[in-house]
Amino acid sequence: MKPSTRTRYYFFIEQLNSYALAVLVTILLFIVAVSKSGTKIPVPSLLAITITVILAPLLVIHYTLVRLQSNCQEYFITNMRIIIKRGIVSYRLESIPLSMVTDVVIRRNLLERIVGIKSLEMRGGLGRVKPPVLLGVSEAEETRQKLLELMQKKGE
Repeated sequence: MKPSTRTRYYFFIEQLNSYALAVLVTILLFIVAVSKSGTKIPVPSLLAITITVILAPLLVIHYTLVRLQSNCQEYFITNMRIIIKRGIVSYRLESIPLSMVTDVVIRRNLLERIVGIKSLEMRGGLGRVKPPVLLGVSEAEETRQKLLELMQKKGE
């Protein structure tokens, strides 16, 4: 199953924070370089040029990468395990045995609520600091119920 198409908005906003500082520093360096060159450009025009030259292309590249990232995720649920496949150029395959999962929780943090997606978090004796998450599951309640039924059959 593929994550919801709304997941790309989640990634876009979430990863924008990591670019914010780099973009801000780049814009400031650009403004300083132009002002030191002796060119007399009014501040509003300088900001417009900066946004056009630096910020717009960065946002287009960022959105393209986020779109690729959200399209390059798949979740597989079998009667034995949950498989998470992620990656753009190379990929990572994560396999979680159902016998190791004790509970499946529907998670919706603030950003997920804003974007309108739900995620499933696997809990149990997985030996991990951060539990695996199926981000942006389209039918989270039904998928959770199926997983709980599979886990119950596995336990019998």
